[in-house]
Amino acid sequence: MKSSTTAVGLTRRSMIRLAIGALASAHVLADEKREPTPAHLFVEESGVFNGMDSFCIGAIVAKEPDKHLKYIWHLRLRDHYRSRLLSRSSDKFKQAFAHGVIQYFFRTADLKFGARVVNKRESDQELPRSAREAAYHRHYKKLILDSVPKDLPVWLTLVNHSRGGADNLLRAYLREEIPHLAGIQVAKLRENDLLQLANLLAGSVSGGETVEDKVRLSPVLQLKQTLRVDTLQSPSLWRNPKFRVRAV
Repeated sequence: MKSSTTAVGLTRRSMIRLAIGALASAHVLADEKREPTPAHLFVEESGVFNGMDSFCIGAIVAKEPDKHLKYIWHLRLRDHYRSRLLSRSSDKFKQAFAHGVIQYFFRTADLKFGARVVNKRESDQELPRSAREAAYHRHYKKLILDSVPKDLPVWLTLVNHSRGGADNLLRAYLREEIPHLAGIQVAKLRENDLLQLANLLAGSVSGGETVEDKVRLSPVLQLKQTLRVDTLQSPSLWRNPKFRVRAV
């Protein structure tokens, strides 16, 4: 009998190799079971859905939102700007801060923006309330599904836009309709800079080009120049992986 052979005919060296292989397989299986990094969507609106003017839902998409929130806070400190960054604001002190945030957005690969612009027809006003509410929900669903790869877990951060139960109905609908929804959190617009950025970009897309105020027009012009388009509702932007806009 050879002392280097076990009772089943395996050498000690073979057993070591088998053990190493088993450990490697275990690590592979663990990696396969590990959930992918979720996409965080910060969703805001511009306009009134039941009104006659165009309405826009915009979403900032990020994988590392805390890092971006921290950086934008540093921009606030640099520019001494503590007010909300909103598309409708005409505060002259907003201009430098908005310019810096938009620059940061375009140079940061982790940040993307998606928008869905709803251009109204007179016949829309004749629809019953339930039909308009269902359409409102569907536009949210389509924007979210268009903004993230299929099967990727999604975290949504939303704002309450009504004092009634309309926002609760929207959230219940999204929980039912969005596959791989990891969760929904409700935040205050004034306390979240990524929600404010979504508001600024959505407002610029939906009606920003018609305003005459220089402060409000400034981010619109910056966006058009950076994207090299004549309008922020250009059909070419639907294919833009960084700043995707669909008008319907």
